[in-house]
Amino acid sequence: MEQLKACYENYLAEADEVLKNRTPWDGVFGIGSPSKNHPCHIRFFRAVEAWVENFVNNDPNQQLAEEAVTYILEGAEPYKNKFPYWTLFAAHGLARPLIPYVSPEYAEKTLAWYKEHCPRRERLPVHKDLFKLLKKQARA
Repeated sequence: MEQLKACYENYLAEADEVLKNRTPWDGVFGIGSPSKNHPCHIRFFRAVEAWVENFVNNDPNQQLAEEAVTYILEGAEPYKNKFPYWTLFAAHGLARPLIPYVSPEYAEKTLAWYKEHCPRRERLPVHKDLFKLLKKQARA
């Protein structure tokens, strides 16, 4: 779990640095390199994806899977209306491989949380897919 948290901490530190160093014309009229396209976003996705893959391939346990899903899903909440929010929000999709390892009770509880914090109108395809997986796991 510490490695997963480190992925988020490193990304947030790097995103903060990108935000501090952007120019007033960052991305306006195609001028400059927009901070939204900075490579730190892809590095973050790859790091979390690697952590999830490693977890799934190395005897995953239910408690840690549930902690990781919670961490990934709640990671975006403090950053609503801030620079890293949409990257953290899109990272919800990286939790999909963890869903088969959570309990049905946890999946049901997480579905209720998701309905409240990720309204249908805001869901991207990855969120819809995650929602379906949680629903399926809740019925297991």
